[in-house]
Amino acid sequence: MNNYNLIRTIQIECPLCGKIHEVEERKRIAATIIKDEKVTYEEIYYSVLIVTKKKMNLPLEE
Repeated sequence: MNNYNLIRTIQIECPLCGKIHEVEERKRIAATIIKDEKVTYEEIYYSVLIVTKKKMNLPLEE
């Protein structure tokens, strides 16, 4: 089970290789400690799908 919510999937030109990659914009609740007190907050981040597939050993489409 995932601990994030998918907001949207977008396509972005990679600044390193110049190719178009699918990127997921995700949201989750994260926690940290500030002044000895646990604080939770909403975190929005981006995940590149090709990297996620490589880590999970899934087949890559060309």
